[in-house]
Amino acid sequence: MPTTRSLRLRPRHRLVIPIAVLVAAMALPPTGLAADPPDLGTAGDYAIVANTTITNTGVSLIDGNLALVGPSVTGMGGVVTGRSDIGNAAAARAEDDVLSAHHDATAAGPPVTEMSGVDLGGKTLSPGVYHFGSSAALHGTLTLDGQGASNPTFIFQIGSTLTTGTGARVRLTNGADGCAVFWAVGSSATIGTATSLQGNLMALVSITMTTGATIGVGGGRNGGRAFAQNGAITLDTNTIIAPTGSCNPPAPTPKPTPVPTAPPTAAPTARPTAPSTPAPTPGATADPTGAPTPATTPKPSPTSGPVPPVSTPGVATPIPTASGSAASPSAQPSPGEVIAPGTVGGPPPGPRRPNAFDIPAALDGSVTFEGGAVGLIGPFVVPGFLAAASGFLLILLMLAQALGALAWLPVVRRRVGSFGIGPRR
Repeated sequence: MPTTRSLRLRPRHRLVIPIAVLVAAMALPPTGLAADPPDLGTAGDYAIVANTTITNTGVSLIDGNLALVGPSVTGMGGVVTGRSDIGNAAAARAEDDVLSAHHDATAAGPPVTEMSGVDLGGKTLSPGVYHFGSSAALHGTLTLDGQGASNPTFIFQIGSTLTTGTGARVRLTNGADGCAVFWAVGSSATIGTATSLQGNLMALVSITMTTGATIGVGGGRNGGRAFAQNGAITLDTNTIIAPTGSCNPPAPTPKPTPVPTAPPTAAPTARPTAPSTPAPTPGATADPTGAPTPATTPKPSPTSGPVPPVSTPGVATPIPTASGSAASPSAQPSPGEVIAPGTVGGPPPGPRRPNAFDIPAALDGSVTFEGGAVGLIGPFVVPGFLAAASGFLLILLMLAQALGALAWLPVVRRRVGSFGIGPRR
């Protein structure tokens, strides 16, 4: 029956494993960073967008562009640093993009952190999506901690109204940026006196800013906008400063793709070729007197069939060609060359460089090789030497076997006796 063995961890292993699990968990990114920012579209070009009217009391500052679908701005005794699109197609397009961004914000998540009934004052929140079933309130300071990320997203989903108390403040820290903070309000928003708000305030109905309230003031990463989708925006000596620069995180710099480089190919070096010596061409030969001498053409034999030419030792014999003219003496086959029957000599080959140990044909005696070595050659010198060497080695082998047998004789006699030779004792 098989037995089972339990695995027991030593004390030091019991400590190492939980630490490893903790380190791995700390390496995982926070879940709140997974939220994607809503796309503002053309509304991102404006600091304030309203549907019906924009009403102002006192001196207000709009640092950015203004868009109004309705006919006019009432009591605007302040300053608009950018352009004003009033009652035109650009304003209508911006209003449509505000509605689309509001829908994106309310549909964000999961994960979603439920905050219904919780006052935002005194809280420090990390990037993520926060949901309020009905109204939301801010009294005091709300800190949004970006946790070192680049433009992390904060989304507040508010079912009905947003109200801030006097002197309320939104503080951005550790990488948080006003352009990535979104307040999606289901109805209307009321910003209390001297409140300092950051981010994009998107209300489906209207926005009322009381005396001295600001959006986006503070410089740096601070910034904000006021968008009223279906109603009016009411101002009273307020300041709205749109975020500067792009809210999108910087695109990663593409890494250059290494292009494989072909290894350099060495250019072929032309080998020196020995100059060819033109073969003498049969034909008319000029003599010193200037009169051409006709070449002698051998007459073919009347005998049917090929007739081998008669050659004189040491004299090249011309070979008749198909046209009847004599071929160049250089076309004469060298001794040992085989010519197929029925073929005739072709054009004269180029001069061949002799090898280092070429032995002239039909020569016996003393020859000099390249390098100055002198040796005797003959038809039977090399085979005779090889035969003598083989026989000498065979004799040496037989002598060695005989000497070995004699060396073992004393040992054999001590072991088995004298082979019956001599009287027995």
